[in-house]
Amino acid sequence: MICPLCKKPMIILEDDNIEIDYCTSCEGIWLDANELELLFADETAYNKVIAAGEVLEKSSERKRRCPGCRKKMIKIQVGGEQQITYDACPQGEGIWLDKGELDGILKFGLPEREGMEIQRFLGTMFQSPDSKVSDESPERSDP
Repeated sequence: MICPLCKKPMIILEDDNIEIDYCTSCEGIWLDANELELLFADETAYNKVIAAGEVLEKSSERKRRCPGCRKKMIKIQVGGEQQITYDACPQGEGIWLDKGELDGILKFGLPEREGMEIQRFLGTMFQSPDSKVSDESPERSDP
């Protein structure tokens, strides 16, 4: 998969049923449609985040293309005091999170204790030599 931000190949980080596509260059994250829900492991918290999302008609950020379907993604803003803007595939294939946005979404959607558990889990994925990391060849080039 190619990074929608910097156009470099991404790597896959796997643990149990969660597979995160990660860009080592810009540190962005692609989550397939159900992976954010799996990270939350709490349907109520997940629904709180999704329900709070507001589609932005105008944004200062340039629209990015979905790495799956290649259509321009939709900008969605969520959060309490700290607003987070992420990109969502218009066909529901997944979401793109710039560096730090996943942390912000988790802090918004989960109680502090649960959010810290997930952050430890993600820290393990990104830093542990035991994590399963596999390279994925670029499937398509940017038009």
